[in-house]
Amino acid sequence: MRTAIAILALTLASTAATATEENAKLGRYALTAYQCFAYASNADRKTETERFFNLGLDASRKFIEALRAEKITREELSKFVPMTILWSVQGPTTDFSAGRMFEAVTTYAYAEMAEHDASGMPLPTAKWIVDKELLKSIGEEKYRKSNCELIK
Repeated sequence: MRTAIAILALTLASTAATATEENAKLGRYALTAYQCFAYASNADRKTETERFFNLGLDASRKFIEALRAEKITREELSKFVPMTILWSVQGPTTDFSAGRMFEAVTTYAYAEMAEHDASGMPLPTAKWIVDKELLKSIGEEKYRKSNCELIK
């Protein structure tokens, strides 16, 4: 009997650990969806842009709600959640915080496309990319290299 209780306790603890890990990974999933949103937007992929926005918003909401309900441990936060996400989740409501996440991630992604060269080095302000066709090409390349089509 004791063995059965011990096995049940271990199973429940393992399930709870997996659940908190999955909740923590939602933060990274939201980041990826929002990055793909920015790349798809620059690449003029309208249906993909909407899809990634909705995926990111849904993941953001679930992540923030789990975080506020203390369903994610500190260890999982530091292991699975990028700092950009952790810095932006403060706010009075879940949607406000999700919007902050969206803004932080997409601002960085757009800057990465327009203000950095192909190797990731910052460009001088005078050389920032403003040509729409070149930005579309860069967005398309980032979309492919980031494997955005695999995000479901």
